[in-house]
Amino acid sequence: MAVWQFDCILIPRRNSNEEFWENDRLSWKGTDQKDKVKEKVGNILTESNSWSSEVLIFGDIEGTCIKLICEKEDLDEVVLRLDLRSLSKSDLNILLSLLQDIGAMIFYNNRIYEVEEATMIELIANSDAAKFCLNPEMYLKNCKK
Repeated sequence: MAVWQFDCILIPRRNSNEEFWENDRLSWKGTDQKDKVKEKVGNILTESNSWSSEVLIFGDIEGTCIKLICEKEDLDEVVLRLDLRSLSKSDLNILLSLLQDIGAMIFYNNRIYEVEEATMIELIANSDAAKFCLNPEMYLKNCKK
């Protein structure tokens, strides 16, 4: 991940009162959503070459992309990576609509968030990637401390 990229994990929506372990919470295993997610993501972002048959990449790995990580033909993990150097509000809203359409929630910094524009903007604005994009020199100086 480049310093200008915001990464988060997309998790399947679960019943709020359902108890489960963190690894299960992050995984899409058993949801039978691989084909649906792959089709809907593919309608928004072009599939790219991957280094592994178990990792499907849609978009540009150096820019904005969604990675579908599979295990034995089952969807395991979905990662959203946003290039903050070029992300427009329009593109963000298209991606947020996609996330809502596939029934995803956002897992970032060990917390779960609803897929909402204001929430995503706040997460992005407070990220290291945003700090770097706003002032690379200051960000790098502060990293040394």
